Amino acid sequence: MLVGISRRDACIALTAGLTASASSVAQDAAAVNKDLEARKTGLTHTGHPDAQWFPNAGLGLFMHWGIASVHGNIDISWGMMHGMGGGVKITPEEYFRLAERFRPEHWDPDKMMAAASKAGFRYAVLTTKHHEGFALWPSAHGDFNTRKYLGGRDLVAPYVDACRKHGLKVGFYYSPGDWYYARQYMSFNYRSAHCWQNTGLACRPEVPDYDTRFQPVTLPVRPPEFEKAYREYKRGQIRELLTRYGKVDLLWFDMADVVMTPDEIRALQPGIVINNRMGSDTGDFLTPEGAFPKEKPAGWWELCSIWNSPNWGYVGKNEERYLPMDSFLATLAKVRAWNGNLLMNVGPRPDGAMPKPFWDGMENLAAWMKHSGEAIFGTAAGPWPAACEFPITVSGKRWYVHVPPSFREPALSVKTPDAPKSARLLRTGVTLPVAFGAGAARVELPVASRTELVDVVEIAVP
Repeated sequence: MLVGISRRDACIALTAGLTASASSVAQDAAAVNKDLEARKTGLTHTGHPDAQWFPNAGLGLFMHWGIASVHGNIDISWGMMHGMGGGVKITPEEYFRLAERFRPEHWDPDKMMAAASKAGFRYAVLTTKHHEGFALWPSAHGDFNTRKYLGGRDLVAPYVDACRKHGLKVGFYYSPGDWYYARQYMSFNYRSAHCWQNTGLACRPEVPDYDTRFQPVTLPVRPPEFEKAYREYKRGQIRELLTRYGKVDLLWFDMADVVMTPDEIRALQPGIVINNRMGSDTGDFLTPEGAFPKEKPAGWWELCSIWNSPNWGYVGKNEERYLPMDSFLATLAKVRAWNGNLLMNVGPRPDGAMPKPFWDGMENLAAWMKHSGEAIFGTAAGPWPAACEFPITVSGKRWYVHVPPSFREPALSVKTPDAPKSARLLRTGVTLPVAFGAGAARVELPVASRTELVDVVEIAVP
């Protein structure tokens, strides 16, 4: 993952370590413009019937997991990139050696997906390989995967089985960026002359390149045979993911690097949904990251955000810092009010287990979904913010207003086309007094009836 949407908007992440040239600068600037335009106009999504679940899915579970969790105090992949982000940094050499101590003896995706399904999650996405290069399955391509380090144990297969067992769509995150495979030809000093991006927008020739020990280095030029092997290595891994595990519903790329075209991918998985991070003008859905978009995106879209801590992966000192449920629900309501999906991230521990706040959060979310889930699923975008300061989702003639706990006024004002037929508090089913005047409904909402979570008011419009 990138650190924030602003960086994603500023530049498109390309294959690590290539030298910027005048032509690449022009090409990359054009790619940036195309990407920004795509955010306004939306993407042309697949019409395959097996893919039409996506725009109505609502809620997905993101899992950033890998060998960085062994350290417990570095961000996944970015912990080895000097000059990028805050927090603890270790050299790439130290980072890669974490694979020797990766022992996920408590990896239990069946338990996780059971809780997720009960809490309303409709799909999941697992980081099968992040930028670091460590693959969570015994790949025949490369030597930095579970085939070498875990005796051939496959950590992806039980995840897939658990998703299917509990009714969640199967999603794979795969980063074509591979800092282990390309380690001899790339710089680990962010925005240096041969930085990972090579956009021409961020690389600075005056910044020294660093090797895997964070020492200044003159990097060798990538020979053609390396480029060919690198490309085939990534293509081979993607083919494995798309042929070993049966039906795959979603492929989530990170770092734009078109090593396989959508047509090639769909030849293996016809009904798959693909995000837009394999190239600026390809993919089925947009992926703003970390921050809610300022304007409603066109077409299919998904907000990926962090539930577990400020970091995407497991960071031990922060594992208790899960986003409060009221904030979780407020974000979910805003996303659904604009016809998007929320992909909320967690970071398993190095042994694969999840901390108590994860299970508590799943339980609280499941309880909320029992009484108010109808306002999230099977709904369409409502007239927000035009009709109300709070998010609105719509199902037929029913408007669902998602009221945050911070609102403590005795009445709620919503602009409606005519006098509502009725209003009720979804959590309790209690009818709420409603009056109409000056083009707005005034719904009485006693403070005593409120909770510390998002409360949903259902308004029946004529």
